[in-house]
Amino acid sequence: MSDNIVLRLHSVGFEYEENVIVENISFEQQRGEAIAFIGLSGSGKTTLLKLIAGILTPTKGHIERNIENVAYVSQYESLLPWLSIFENLLIRERLHDGYYSEVIKEKALKILEEVGLSGYENHYPYQLSGGMKKRVELARALLHNPDLLLLDEPFTALDPFHREKLYELTKRLCKENSTTLILVTHTLDEVYYLADIILGIAGKPATVAIMSRVESHFSQTEVRDFLRSKVGSYDTLYQFFHTKIEEEELITDINLLRPKRNWSYLKEYFLPFMLMILLVTGGLSMAKYLFQWPDYLFPYPPQVVNNLWGMIRSGVAFEHFFITIQSAFLGFLLASSIAIPLGYMFSQNKQVKRYGLPLVLIANTIPTIAIAPFIVLWFGYGLFARVLTVLSIVWLPLVIGSYQAFTYSHGFIQEYIDFYQPKWWKRWLFLELPASVSGIIASIKVSITLSVVGAVVAEFIAGSKGLGALLNIAKAQYNTAMMFAVLILLMISGLMLYSVSVLIEKWLMHRHFGYLKIMRK
Repeated sequence: MSDNIVLRLHSVGFEYEENVIVENISFEQQRGEAIAFIGLSGSGKTTLLKLIAGILTPTKGHIERNIENVAYVSQYESLLPWLSIFENLLIRERLHDGYYSEVIKEKALKILEEVGLSGYENHYPYQLSGGMKKRVELARALLHNPDLLLLDEPFTALDPFHREKLYELTKRLCKENSTTLILVTHTLDEVYYLADIILGIAGKPATVAIMSRVESHFSQTEVRDFLRSKVGSYDTLYQFFHTKIEEEELITDINLLRPKRNWSYLKEYFLPFMLMILLVTGGLSMAKYLFQWPDYLFPYPPQVVNNLWGMIRSGVAFEHFFITIQSAFLGFLLASSIAIPLGYMFSQNKQVKRYGLPLVLIANTIPTIAIAPFIVLWFGYGLFARVLTVLSIVWLPLVIGSYQAFTYSHGFIQEYIDFYQPKWWKRWLFLELPASVSGIIASIKVSITLSVVGAVVAEFIAGSKGLGALLNIAKAQYNTAMMFAVLILLMISGLMLYSVSVLIEKWLMHRHFGYLKIMRK
């Protein structure tokens, strides 16, 4: 292939699950040329663009690329929500180099200014409108002066002012850097401003229907008439370009998106919780009075509170409470360190999932109360035995939750992985783990409360201290008030551990799921 030819497709075809999407597409492109792909929605334009980008691999034919520096803008929203706008711009440096040079930082700030987003570098995607996000994606593509720029309907979410401004910016930078451009579009304006060659895609499977050069001296009307002459009628031309552009309202006041600090938490959670406790306590007291339940079956709530206060004053409550929390939390941490990597392995390797997941499910069908005596037999009555008992209860929700989270997250980040091809550890740390964090947090919330159950089971069987052991002591003494007091301590321990997971989620939400703050208003 000569130096002037940067791209050549040889009878390229692609099929997915026995459905042929594109077939027998051949063309070549010279350095600095701009080609516009036109065609109906679903005609295969995006698939062809992904084949050229290297995101997909042809099932027939082959593609020759005489260049390495390629930039790609998807038609879908593709900014990573856990990164700031500035970090999104420099995602290539993060995934490849691991650091940002001062030169590239200055260049990133300059390109943001050129797309009209100066001052937004420290904001997050949820704080921007759809059109603003699209401008960031286009800025990211133009940042590195690519040899080949692939744009998939990048201007559809923009308002008319910014659309024309970005037409001019794209055309100027492509001309200055001799950038070769391929554009997927439904808009005649974009063909007029940017394209040298028009490639019409039609049919099932998709093939090249028309391929013609547009003369640079043509007016916009002449471009339209020229295309009509190629396709036969205005009705056919309309089909090639028919689409609906939906404008999004720009968000001008970013402070409107930031949650205000107020008493909403107190009103929404604490006060209803206290009211519920008062109603339950009053209802139980009334029931005991009306039905004359004996104290050994159900004591009055004030008796339970007095018993609890006595244990707190003597220090007994704190001693046993700490032991249970320690066992539960350490067991949860150990389970997390095993289950989350295991869930990741299941999501990455079909063979590991095929043979490993059934074993995990079979192991979890054995009740923990049946496993606990074996744990005591093999590991004694110490802390480690209690931690293992907790692990046996909480690990399955973590395995399944992390497996589902990693699996579903790939739909969002797969294009990043295929296009940038980072090293495995960078892929996991910067893409897969952040994208999966919501699903992992959901399984953590379930597992961390179950860890208290595991700790109590362990203390029933293998402990002389802890809330489970204290409950056994109260039962042996027929001290029902003390038994209810221990139950209250167990509820508090579960709420404390759950609160830890909520705090972690809130900390992550600042970066990862800030848009939820808007939705919850």
